[in-house]
Amino acid sequence: MANTNLSWPQCPFIDEQTKQPARPWLLWLQNPSVNSISTNTPLGSIYGGTDNDITPEDGELLIGNGGTGYTINHLTQGPGMKIVNGSGTITLSALVTLTTGTYGSATQVPVFIVATDGSLTSVTNTAIAINANQVTAGTLAIAQGGTNAATAAGARTNLGLGTMATQNVGINATIATAKLTGGGADGSMTFTNGILTSQTPAT
Repeated sequence: MANTNLSWPQCPFIDEQTKQPARPWLLWLQNPSVNSISTNTPLGSIYGGTDNDITPEDGELLIGNGGTGYTINHLTQGPGMKIVNGSGTITLSALVTLTTGTYGSATQVPVFIVATDGSLTSVTNTAIAINANQVTAGTLAIAQGGTNAATAAGARTNLGLGTMATQNVGINATIATAKLTGGGADGSMTFTNGILTSQTPAT
């Protein structure tokens, strides 16, 4: 459709005699005359317009919609993100403020709490606590309160308890003692769990 808003000179642009732009065109180019401009239809995006006649609100942007123009819309708030729309401004900030610092050490581990939307809500330190039954491999050194052994016999040896301690554990027996004279009687010693519980002297 021809543009009817502009009224240009009705003569050739190049003067046939001077071979230069015609005077009416030179004058018109210095001060183009416009018949009328319609404000009923928004100026299209291909002409430098927005293709919209909507009054924008705080935080609204022109967002391209695939080559056919622009759509006025707001930014969408995602997980862990806070959006504040103002007059000519859009402020983005983290939804949760975490405390600056170092998390985790030789004696502590960090504990992370994640919200249902996938955002990190907090980080705290907690002391490392492991029950003995959770240790399933290796041995604990004596310097750390262990025995440095995987068996009871090895532990007794490493701790310097000696062979008698090993032999006496769990003994339940009565041991006879030889008589002291030809006409005397034998004696006895009774042990329960390695402890002397009764004794009959030999004569």
